[in-house]
Amino acid sequence: MILDPQGSLVWTDTQFREPFNLDIQEYKGEPHLTFWAGEKLGAHGKGLNYIVNSSYHIVKVIKAGNDLDADLHEFNLLPSSNTALLVTYLRRQIDLRQMNDGPKDGWIWDGGFQEVDLETGEVLFDWRASDHVPLTKTYTERHDGDGLKADEAIDWFHINSVDKDRQGNYLVSARHLHALLCINSITSKIIWQLGGKDNMFRDLTDYTTGPDRPSPTNIALQHHARWRDNYTSITLFNNGADSKEPSASMWFDIDPVARTIRTRGVYISPSNVFAMFQGSMSILPSGNILLGYGSSAQYTEFTPDGTAICDFRFSPFKDFNTNAVESYRVFKGDWVGRPDTNPDVLLETDLFNRNKWMYISWMGATEVRNWRIEAKSSQHEEEEEEGTERAEETVVTIVTIPKDGFETAIDLSSHGIVADISEQVSDLGVPAIRELQFFRAVALDANDAVLGTSAWVDADEQLIIDSSASVSSSSIVSASSFSFSSSTKNNSKEPKQYFLPVTLAAVMIMLLGLLPCFWFLVVWLRKRHSLRNATMVAYQPVPGMEMSYS
Repeated sequence: MILDPQGSLVWTDTQFREPFNLDIQEYKGEPHLTFWAGEKLGAHGKGLNYIVNSSYHIVKVIKAGNDLDADLHEFNLLPSSNTALLVTYLRRQIDLRQMNDGPKDGWIWDGGFQEVDLETGEVLFDWRASDHVPLTKTYTERHDGDGLKADEAIDWFHINSVDKDRQGNYLVSARHLHALLCINSITSKIIWQLGGKDNMFRDLTDYTTGPDRPSPTNIALQHHARWRDNYTSITLFNNGADSKEPSASMWFDIDPVARTIRTRGVYISPSNVFAMFQGSMSILPSGNILLGYGSSAQYTEFTPDGTAICDFRFSPFKDFNTNAVESYRVFKGDWVGRPDTNPDVLLETDLFNRNKWMYISWMGATEVRNWRIEAKSSQHEEEEEEGTERAEETVVTIVTIPKDGFETAIDLSSHGIVADISEQVSDLGVPAIRELQFFRAVALDANDAVLGTSAWVDADEQLIIDSSASVSSSSIVSASSFSFSSSTKNNSKEPKQYFLPVTLAAVMIMLLGLLPCFWFLVVWLRKRHSLRNATMVAYQPVPGMEMSYS
């Protein structure tokens, strides 16, 4: 889903099953939405990668090659080569005797990745972990029964991100190795490793000012490793192996030739959140840092100096790390959505005061700033269907209001639209449009240009513009030749208009106040009846069976 800066919904699409990794990436020179969707199989996935344009139409579906399925963990577009990096998983039979005396013909989840041509689907590079990394390098322990069958395959490597440098080599995050690997794009061999059992780097960070800061050489269960600063630094989300310690994202400079690293920044949520799995770290155009906490439904934005300026939680804390609510990665960017659908409008009547409420939304539209509410008379509905000019003249602009979140709610009575009262009809003086029954919303951008218009919605009753309502003189104007002023008032009709709703509301309040009395009376009568008809039983203790307390 996409949220605006206030946390309100902008876009979502329920047609996709368990979507992951929504991002804004460049495709053919234009920003597109990209994501994975499919079937989640435990910690992996079996599905497809999608590229969606600004009108939310699918323009490309990317599959994995070589008879493999695309996994949920990565879909990284490389515009310079018009290719994509994606992750694959495969159950594979292998000798597990080196893993706690496992079976000779055991089973593993073998993690790998591919680089795929976006236009032809050709696999340009295909890499599998077990071909290059010994199983003994994992931190995953094999327990009795693990790996005996394909359904119990051991996830020993767990690849969760892939990036590419200027030499064409690949940066891989191996979560269960607690390490980052650099893979040669020609030989497929490992060039270097940061972290894990075969760490090749020295940490040059001065820890005198922060001795408790984690070192990149001791990362654990990390996610989302990305090259930064022209391939001279790396960012990653370090989940950590100790649930008592908060997850700490890192940004560090790296010299692959000298095999040295130096930490630039460590970012920890002010609420000390631990993410058991999943997570992301992004650098925003402003220089700020955005962290997504994956299995802990939260994201936090920091200034470059580490000051948290936004700590947003979209699930109760008790649901963190329980699979109840999660977001694999969180990104922030400039997205312009221009759906080719129409705005949606719903009219409902308030049960207590009979006021009409109008609810307006437009899924995916990012440029709407205001809504213009228009109405027309039901008596000209047939003329409009015949295409006469008079039907156009009866379209009335009720009010223009700012867009408020995903769904804007409007009480039409606050803008003078009320139920038709016969005594007031003659006072209006414009019988041609005194009755209104059909309403619509017009979406306007920041320059008041029309972006889209909803269908006409039937109010299911005759409504009028009530001149006695408290409305600003500019809030009700005609779209063509008619206009109304708030100067003509008839306050004598107001008591009659609101007498019935006020009376009903008062009666309801009185009845609600008497409910506790009725409840106590019923309880007392039931208790009295049960005591009157209760069977008397004499207590006779059983020797040796008296109740004791300790």
